[in-house]
Amino acid sequence: MYSKKETELMELRRRKIGELVAAVGVVLGLIALWTSYVDTKTMGGVTAKYADDGTVMAVVIIVLGLAACCLVASLLGAADLDLVAATAGAAGFGFFLFVPASYAFKSLDWVGTGGWLGICAGLIPLGAGVAHFAARRRSDAKTPGVTRPLPWLR
Repeated sequence: MYSKKETELMELRRRKIGELVAAVGVVLGLIALWTSYVDTKTMGGVTAKYADDGTVMAVVIIVLGLAACCLVASLLGAADLDLVAATAGAAGFGFFLFVPASYAFKSLDWVGTGGWLGICAGLIPLGAGVAHFAARRRSDAKTPGVTRPLPWLR
């Protein structure tokens, strides 16, 4: 079948793809902050952005920043923080999901690009979860050359 080295490389590839999918979710979530999540052409052209309220913007930047930092640490092989990134991403996804869910039954056409891009933040927990659970033997599948195993853990 496959040798041990080939299996480790396949697990590493799956993990990196999951982490990159989660990173795309972080970027789309940050873009959603500055695009309009409510766009009503029929009600006098009212638009609203997440960045209009400074506290909302600060909370979302902190949550997505935490997910991004954890993903960078995992991408570099410095730490096993995929589940922390998935948890922070799930919190951001839940925040972004509120507006489309509240308009879902009567006026879904009012949801602007920021609302739909915010839903794409669901890629964070999806990708980070795949990255964590795809590599079962994570310590064996680390990126070569980035981290060195501790001598007493062998």
